[in-house]
Amino acid sequence: MRSIAKKYNLFFVLFTALIFYSCEKEIFTGVEDDKPKTNNRLYIESNPQKAVIYINQRNSGLTTPDTLKWMPDGKHTITIKHEFFIDTILTVNLSGGIVTNLNVDHYKNPGHMGRVFCQSNPDKADILIDDVPTNKKTPYTFSGIMPGMHKIKFTYTMHRADSINMPVIGGDLRTAYLFLDDTTKGLFYTPNNSPISTENTYVIAVDSSNIKWIGTEGQGVIRFDGRKWSVLNKDNTTMTSNIVKSLFVDKTNRLWIGLENGLFVYNGSTFINYSSQVNGKYITSITADNNGTIWVGAFGGLFKYDGATWQTYTHENSGLHDDFIYSVTVDKQNNIWVGTNGSGIAVFDGSSWRRWNMTNMGIGSKIGDIIHSVVCDKDGMIWAAHMREELQMGAIKSEGGISRFNGTKWSIISVPQINTQFIQSLHVDRNNHKWIATKYGLGRFDKLNTASIFTKVNAKLQSSFTTASALDKTGDLYITTIGGGLSKFRKGSF
Repeated sequence: MRSIAKKYNLFFVLFTALIFYSCEKEIFTGVEDDKPKTNNRLYIESNPQKAVIYINQRNSGLTTPDTLKWMPDGKHTITIKHEFFIDTILTVNLSGGIVTNLNVDHYKNPGHMGRVFCQSNPDKADILIDDVPTNKKTPYTFSGIMPGMHKIKFTYTMHRADSINMPVIGGDLRTAYLFLDDTTKGLFYTPNNSPISTENTYVIAVDSSNIKWIGTEGQGVIRFDGRKWSVLNKDNTTMTSNIVKSLFVDKTNRLWIGLENGLFVYNGSTFINYSSQVNGKYITSITADNNGTIWVGAFGGLFKYDGATWQTYTHENSGLHDDFIYSVTVDKQNNIWVGTNGSGIAVFDGSSWRRWNMTNMGIGSKIGDIIHSVVCDKDGMIWAAHMREELQMGAIKSEGGISRFNGTKWSIISVPQINTQFIQSLHVDRNNHKWIATKYGLGRFDKLNTASIFTKVNAKLQSSFTTASALDKTGDLYITTIGGGLSKFRKGSF
């Protein structure tokens, strides 16, 4: 019985192994050799080089010149792609394991040349390509332009020349359009058309020699004497930052520079570092009172310098209710007016303090107690730029406005033409015009309080995000902007 069982078990094992072997053999595929049977080689070169090679609409990962190896027999579509030329598509028939050479010269194909349509405002401007005169005037379309980067330049009488670097693509029509500044009315200075190094200009001051000093967001201070430009920054001076938040020229023609981390004074040849006296704070505003005493507003308090000693005012040792200060100005009675970041306005007469805010101004509470700017005009009236922020539906909603104090009461100034929600600064010029720099343009009140607005649309500013303004000694208006560099309007054109 055991013998029969053993034979049966042996038979079962052999039968099972046979079935398992047969099944495995039936489903086994293994790894096939994916190397082509024929070793065809295709060498491809192009003029210019560095064109991307596609095989049968798939990127080979190779650029010219290079060799495609292990190409199977048969027809293949080869596409040559270059950034400045239209695609070249060729068909090759490979067989016999031979080496085939393929040479694509883009320059020999007239269809690979580019076209450029040149247009200017005003038209009839002379056209130069790569600084070579073409003897053509706008509007004009050039054909047969060699693909690649080209400098297109326009010149016109009584207008400032301007240029653009343009990629010309083979087989394509490109448009070069430039607005040429009318130099009889104004100029716009950007990195594209002047030595100015940034499009983000923030503050401006004019000294007694009519030199314009422009504080920037990241490039230090730019000096402009009307012809020449130069830059003062932490790379070529002792300044500790290139982010300039405030500028002021004192009665001795020294330039005070407020940075994001300190305070410096420049006398034309050397720098004095007063950063430690202001605790290395973020300096937002600098002015001088009627006695020549310097007052510095910062995110950290109010600082006073009488030429010999420094004094610090904070909420702990004075009538300030907020140490975050945006703006400082002086009225005709030598009172110091301080605009704060949420506590309204503090007024210091040298011995006592008074506070103005939404609770006691008598103008309601809508425009807010964040005071971005405060100035005194030629009539002795105080102008303040307000903002209020509140959280609504998970987002911060901002409102703002302008108030004016006539010495007795406050009133809200309605400006239908000007969006006053995001006022950056206020400026009173020598003609007693009030200038309002906002995110949406530069507003102006004239002597009759008639308002007007200068924007990218109606005044050709390079950006409507204006930050400050100033009149120079000749009466020209300079405007700093975020994203649009520096703008200049000649006297009589605004």
